[in-house]
Amino acid sequence: MDKDIGYHPTLKELKDKEVMRLAKKLKGNSDKETLTNILEWQDKNIYFWTERWPLAPWSLIISFGFLFIFCVWAVFTIFHPINPAIYSTADIYLIRNLVILTFGMFLSAFIGIVMLLIWNTHIFNLEDKNKVVTLFRFVWYSLQPSLPVEKVIKYKLGVCRDYAKLTACLLLNLYVKNEIYFAFSPGHVAAGIRIKSKIYMLDQHLPIWSLEHWGSSYNKKKTEYKLMNFKDGKPHPLKQPQLASHKIKISVNTAELSKDAMKVLNLKQSNGRISYKERIPLMKKTSERYEDDDIIKYSFSRALRNKIYNELPGKVNAIKRINVRLEKGAIVLYAYLPRTPKHPRPLYFK
Repeated sequence: MDKDIGYHPTLKELKDKEVMRLAKKLKGNSDKETLTNILEWQDKNIYFWTERWPLAPWSLIISFGFLFIFCVWAVFTIFHPINPAIYSTADIYLIRNLVILTFGMFLSAFIGIVMLLIWNTHIFNLEDKNKVVTLFRFVWYSLQPSLPVEKVIKYKLGVCRDYAKLTACLLLNLYVKNEIYFAFSPGHVAAGIRIKSKIYMLDQHLPIWSLEHWGSSYNKKKTEYKLMNFKDGKPHPLKQPQLASHKIKISVNTAELSKDAMKVLNLKQSNGRISYKERIPLMKKTSERYEDDDIIKYSFSRALRNKIYNELPGKVNAIKRINVRLEKGAIVLYAYLPRTPKHPRPLYFK
């Protein structure tokens, strides 16, 4: 099976009505807004389908196991080619029972994987009327190397190749003349786009990467790149860009990030009394994405905003100051707030 099937969108998917509608909705006033909108929408709306990632190869292994066990069972129970002088009837029944037991173990493992898949998805919360049909449909989708892009949008589930396919579809609808890229590292794929002289990678979660930093973070020696030629709808090999031969040294402008976080939250720094601070760490490798680049810095500010809203619901407007620090290579955000009284004054109504 061609590995391109897993991430490469078809011409039909590129012209899908839902894809075109979503692309139009995510279009911003500038490149930095558009790219950040695409990645932010995926970050907020699509859940990583954890069980589907290993299920497709496991299903092949189990299928071959079923086939092997069936052949052995057929030999011992149907054709009986064994010489009775060598093997007694008891031996034949023993071997047959062992085969049946092994078959049962394989079947139990398969059912267990499917049930785990179903249990950890949100299919029972979907609006589909026929839940049974949806259940069997999800089992079928989970065995496929590629999920149709309209299903990714509908069910809000996917793995890296589904993210990459959806990203490519959205980018190709919004940037007809730009080059679309797919980047590969062992067990992972992401989509990106060339804006002017720089390639930006949109990899599931904010913020946005540059191609060089993406390749440096992953195993650059095994990283591959392909360019989407949308005239014939097929990706073609592209000469690999020259990446840094060593780990890129990260220099994060924490002072600028602090100002950007306040700005994107529409807050003004206050010198009023501050009683306590909230420590909000970002994902460990987020700092590896930082560059002195308008698109990347804007996506960082949006990532900080979303993190603050998730960690401090209902308290954002009370923030007096934000301080971004780099601690042991990880970005940590400190939000300073006034303390809420433990015993608020009771309300009296006349």
